[in-house]
Amino acid sequence: MTFARFVALVSLLGLAGAAWAGSGVGAASSTPLNVITWNIKIADNSESHARSAMDLLLATTPQPEVVVIQEAYQQWFATYIDELQRKTGRTWQGAFATHCAPGNWTGSGCSMQWYQGIAIFSTHAITSSSSTLLPFPDCWTSARAGLRAAIDVGGTAVQVFTTHLQTGSCTDVRQARFNSMSLLKSWAGNYSRPQIVAGDFNADMDQIDTTFGMLPNFADTWPIAGSGRGFTATPPNPTMKLDYWFSDAGGRAQPTSTAVVTSTGTASDHYPVRATFAIQSSAGGAPVVVTGLRIR
Repeated sequence: MTFARFVALVSLLGLAGAAWAGSGVGAASSTPLNVITWNIKIADNSESHARSAMDLLLATTPQPEVVVIQEAYQQWFATYIDELQRKTGRTWQGAFATHCAPGNWTGSGCSMQWYQGIAIFSTHAITSSSSTLLPFPDCWTSARAGLRAAIDVGGTAVQVFTTHLQTGSCTDVRQARFNSMSLLKSWAGNYSRPQIVAGDFNADMDQIDTTFGMLPNFADTWPIAGSGRGFTATPPNPTMKLDYWFSDAGGRAQPTSTAVVTSTGTASDHYPVRATFAIQSSAGGAPVVVTGLRIR
């Protein structure tokens, strides 16, 4: 670890401490929210793969109330929900958004719906949802999707966002990711807090945990509540942290734990990341303010 990166991580931990100190967690009313995100791997388009992916996610402890997936098939959207309900005996709701295939971005929208995308599922009622496109191309897409679902957690509206950012060598994907995160942060600013964000960001913390990335609007949960390197790709011997959970800087979604889930083995080329947030029922958390922080 470079000295600059060490300083950045210490700064993030300091922000977490400040938020905890002002949030009244443990004294004010809060509700734990267990969540998980996973790139389930697009290479298998079978129904059995769709169901198996849900089963593997539900086998984690604590069992998630919010499941977020990338490289999902739109055709299996109802199947994902059916398997979640069948295995838990609970009602699940979901939202789905598709990426824009190569050549289909018109400059103002996508000319046709694609088969591949991202999804959010929840045992908590989804009160609204929306999506956007991040029109910065790579080898695989002409625009990447961003998806939002507002869920009701004990009377508090929690905005859940997800995306799957650019990769490959066909374009300047580093800049495409920066442009996408800037647009994602701007889009999220249209909605209420608290907010949490998950996804496959296809880059390590030296890009994602910067002001060119998700800072200052969102803080990575890993330096706050994780342990170790947090590598998620590629199993069984991962060397990169590509998958993330974030919380917004307002202090009402406090990460209490997060971990890489290795029990999925080599079912995908990513490991899932689980997290637990303490959701504040009212605006009592100290806002987290991050300025000029960049990890090199």
